[in-house]
Amino acid sequence: MPKLWPIVEKINTRLLSGMYFLVGKFLSLFFALGITLLIVRLLKNVKLLHNKDIHAFLLLFVWLGVALVGLGLYKQEIYDHYYGFFFPAPFMLFGGLVTTLIGSAKEKIVLLHWLTYLIIFTAVIFLILLNIRFSPLRYPPNRQLQRTTEVAQKIVDESQSREFNLAVIAERNYEGAYQYFLEVWGAPLVKIDPQRAGDTITDQLFVICELPNFLCDPTHNPKAEIANFGWTKVENQWEVAGVTLYKLTHSQ
Repeated sequence: MPKLWPIVEKINTRLLSGMYFLVGKFLSLFFALGITLLIVRLLKNVKLLHNKDIHAFLLLFVWLGVALVGLGLYKQEIYDHYYGFFFPAPFMLFGGLVTTLIGSAKEKIVLLHWLTYLIIFTAVIFLILLNIRFSPLRYPPNRQLQRTTEVAQKIVDESQSREFNLAVIAERNYEGAYQYFLEVWGAPLVKIDPQRAGDTITDQLFVICELPNFLCDPTHNPKAEIANFGWTKVENQWEVAGVTLYKLTHSQ
């Protein structure tokens, strides 16, 4: 439960406010206030439960509620692509609450109605400009797929058709992407099994480092795939597609 509100703020910041945290917090408060007012209206007039708009809101609440509980139970970092299964819901909820707000103002005095229109129009334009300013389309892509295939091809070329082990040094990446292409191409990749070290440790280990060079240090890295290989020395290294590729061999 303590994680739900921070997750709400993070969702609104990442999806609606163009990564601008203060606006994301404001949108979260707007949602909380809007939902509270809807609940109050329902409590005052139970007949509204037969209203189609209320049914739509209930569907959105269930959709987002299940998403929040699921993300709240997840113990690791939540990345943007995890929001895919409920991506449209915050936008639909925002539109629904804005429409309800305009409808409520329409029932009041004309001045309030036009003032509501002006505030909402300004807020929407502001959100659009924020999303354009921080849009990832304004920055060059990281070309992960192209980088992965280039590095995997370099490993195939340098392995000389001999069996090899693989390790990746990175902040948020693992061997899986490189391993996929190596296996598809039929490269003699061998995973180290500590219980069968004699059969699975080869005479060459390729280490892909996606960090700056001064942080790599592949011969002393504590990662299991490197540590299990044993004492090593750098036989060769290359710069490929923006990452450093090392070829390690046994030092004894």
